[in-house]
Amino acid sequence: EDASFNNGPGKYILEFLPGGEEEITVDYFPVKDEKKTKTFKAKYYNVKLVNAISFKRPAPEREDVDSVEVTYPLEMPHLTIAPLLQSTDPRRPIRLYPDPRNLYYTNNKNTNEFIGKFNLSAYGWIDARTKNSSLDLQKLYARQGVQKNEKMDCSIGTQGRYYLSAQAVDGSEIMDFSHILHIAGVQYVIDYANKGRRGTGANGVVKDADPNFKYTEDFKVGDKLELTTYGGALGLPLPGAKVRVKISEGENKDKKYTDKILDQISIVPNPYYISHQEQSSPYDAKILFTRLPKQCKIEIYTITGDKVVTINHDEVSSDSPAQVQIWDLLSKNGQRVSSQTFAALITTPDGAQTIKNFSVIVGGFRVYGE
Repeated sequence: EDASFNNGPGKYILEFLPGGEEEITVDYFPVKDEKKTKTFKAKYYNVKLVNAISFKRPAPEREDVDSVEVTYPLEMPHLTIAPLLQSTDPRRPIRLYPDPRNLYYTNNKNTNEFIGKFNLSAYGWIDARTKNSSLDLQKLYARQGVQKNEKMDCSIGTQGRYYLSAQAVDGSEIMDFSHILHIAGVQYVIDYANKGRRGTGANGVVKDADPNFKYTEDFKVGDKLELTTYGGALGLPLPGAKVRVKISEGENKDKKYTDKILDQISIVPNPYYISHQEQSSPYDAKILFTRLPKQCKIEIYTITGDKVVTINHDEVSSDSPAQVQIWDLLSKNGQRVSSQTFAALITTPDGAQTIKNFSVIVGGFRVYGE
């Protein structure tokens, strides 16, 4: 599940390492509004996470090779994320589970503390293997260490540990675990408890008990999981990334535009349909002339040679300079043009010219709901 930040594709290897045993005391509600407290002895694994992705980048600084391989061989550190118990921003909710966005609101500034790091948090389900009601499951969802908001989501145990199913010290209930792994703004759910996610709340999935589900052996020490993410710019902003920037010569008032340079001008969309995705209503028609020189004249003609309209493009004296000019499909008389093919003659002050052909297809307009 994608969250608020993605530092690009990754291939993450999660390895389970020897751990120990921890006593975990939690609160739960077997009966509505009747809180019980129970202590469990839970065995746990420590974990190691490595980003094993590699890629080749151009190496203009090298003479012997044309590219070099970039890897991230170092172990990614674990980052403990504190719950957000209060928020000064009324638009932002209180977040008790370890959400990477808590870093921003607890520090009151946008930090990059979580880049290149990960978080592992556990959520407990008490005696939920036989419960077939979502309401019962929510009552039996274990919470720990939350002041004044005891029924809200919060991880239990120590962050950074993977817990195995545990029995209460008094020999009664069994607690199974779902774990959420945060990496680069993506959440992976390791759900041995078979309950979907972390539990209650608008974003927490609660699954009824499946009588056919088998609670077989959990992960062992030495097991490895390979987790993959896609999207974003590869390697940014991690160490080893390189950015190549090409800066063209600055334009000045003495620059001469040639016909060849003007041939780079584009007209979009071409052909123009009244139903294209940029049009939100029948009165919002627009065609864009892009990659224009700072000053030019755009003359639009029909294929029979009749001039439709003249548009003067001027970025020099404009308050909003841009290399784009919009045409609203209206002629010089203020009338909407009909479906046909047009020719645009584009001329610069020094006489360079190019001709661009484009088509307009108009007709009925209908808006459909999603």
